[in-house]
Amino acid sequence: MKDEHVKEEQPEAPAEEVSEEPASPAEGEQAVPKIGSEEATSAEQQAAEYLAGWQRALAELANYKKRTDRDRALWQETIRGDILLELLPVLDDFDRAQGNLPESDASQEWVNGILLIHRKLTGQLEALGLEEINALGEPFNPEWHEAVMQEDSDEHESGAVSAVLRKGYRIGEKVLRPALVRVAT
Repeated sequence: MKDEHVKEEQPEAPAEEVSEEPASPAEGEQAVPKIGSEEATSAEQQAAEYLAGWQRALAELANYKKRTDRDRALWQETIRGDILLELLPVLDDFDRAQGNLPESDASQEWVNGILLIHRKLTGQLEALGLEEINALGEPFNPEWHEAVMQEDSDEHESGAVSAVLRKGYRIGEKVLRPALVRVAT
């Protein structure tokens, strides 16, 4: 009779053998080939070189984009300045006409129409960034003013602009045309 307390020994299942070959790849995947440590090191170095080259190419592309954006902005500013410079004589003519307008004609409708055109032109040019250089009474600055005469003046300090002969204009800090001025002595 068998002892009820003694367990029957069951044979153990054989341990599964682990193969070094990977399971067959799923559909669409590629099997990873076995490589030695030298080949792995070489592949890692090549991957690092490719990564560095890719990062350099990305940096060069970013720099190229910045450079072209900067060049485009400079080109647009130059073109705008050239166009505005060509329109300044028209603005000068409007200013001279307004300054020489006889009192008797000042109330006529056609004169008001011309003055309206002058205001619209001035507004459009200012919207493009054109600014008049304020010169009268200011100290003479050769960057902003072009002195054509000197005169004795009791109203202005020595070295100050006593009269503006032609208005000067700028875009931002760039002078399109310096103001022609007389300077007090």
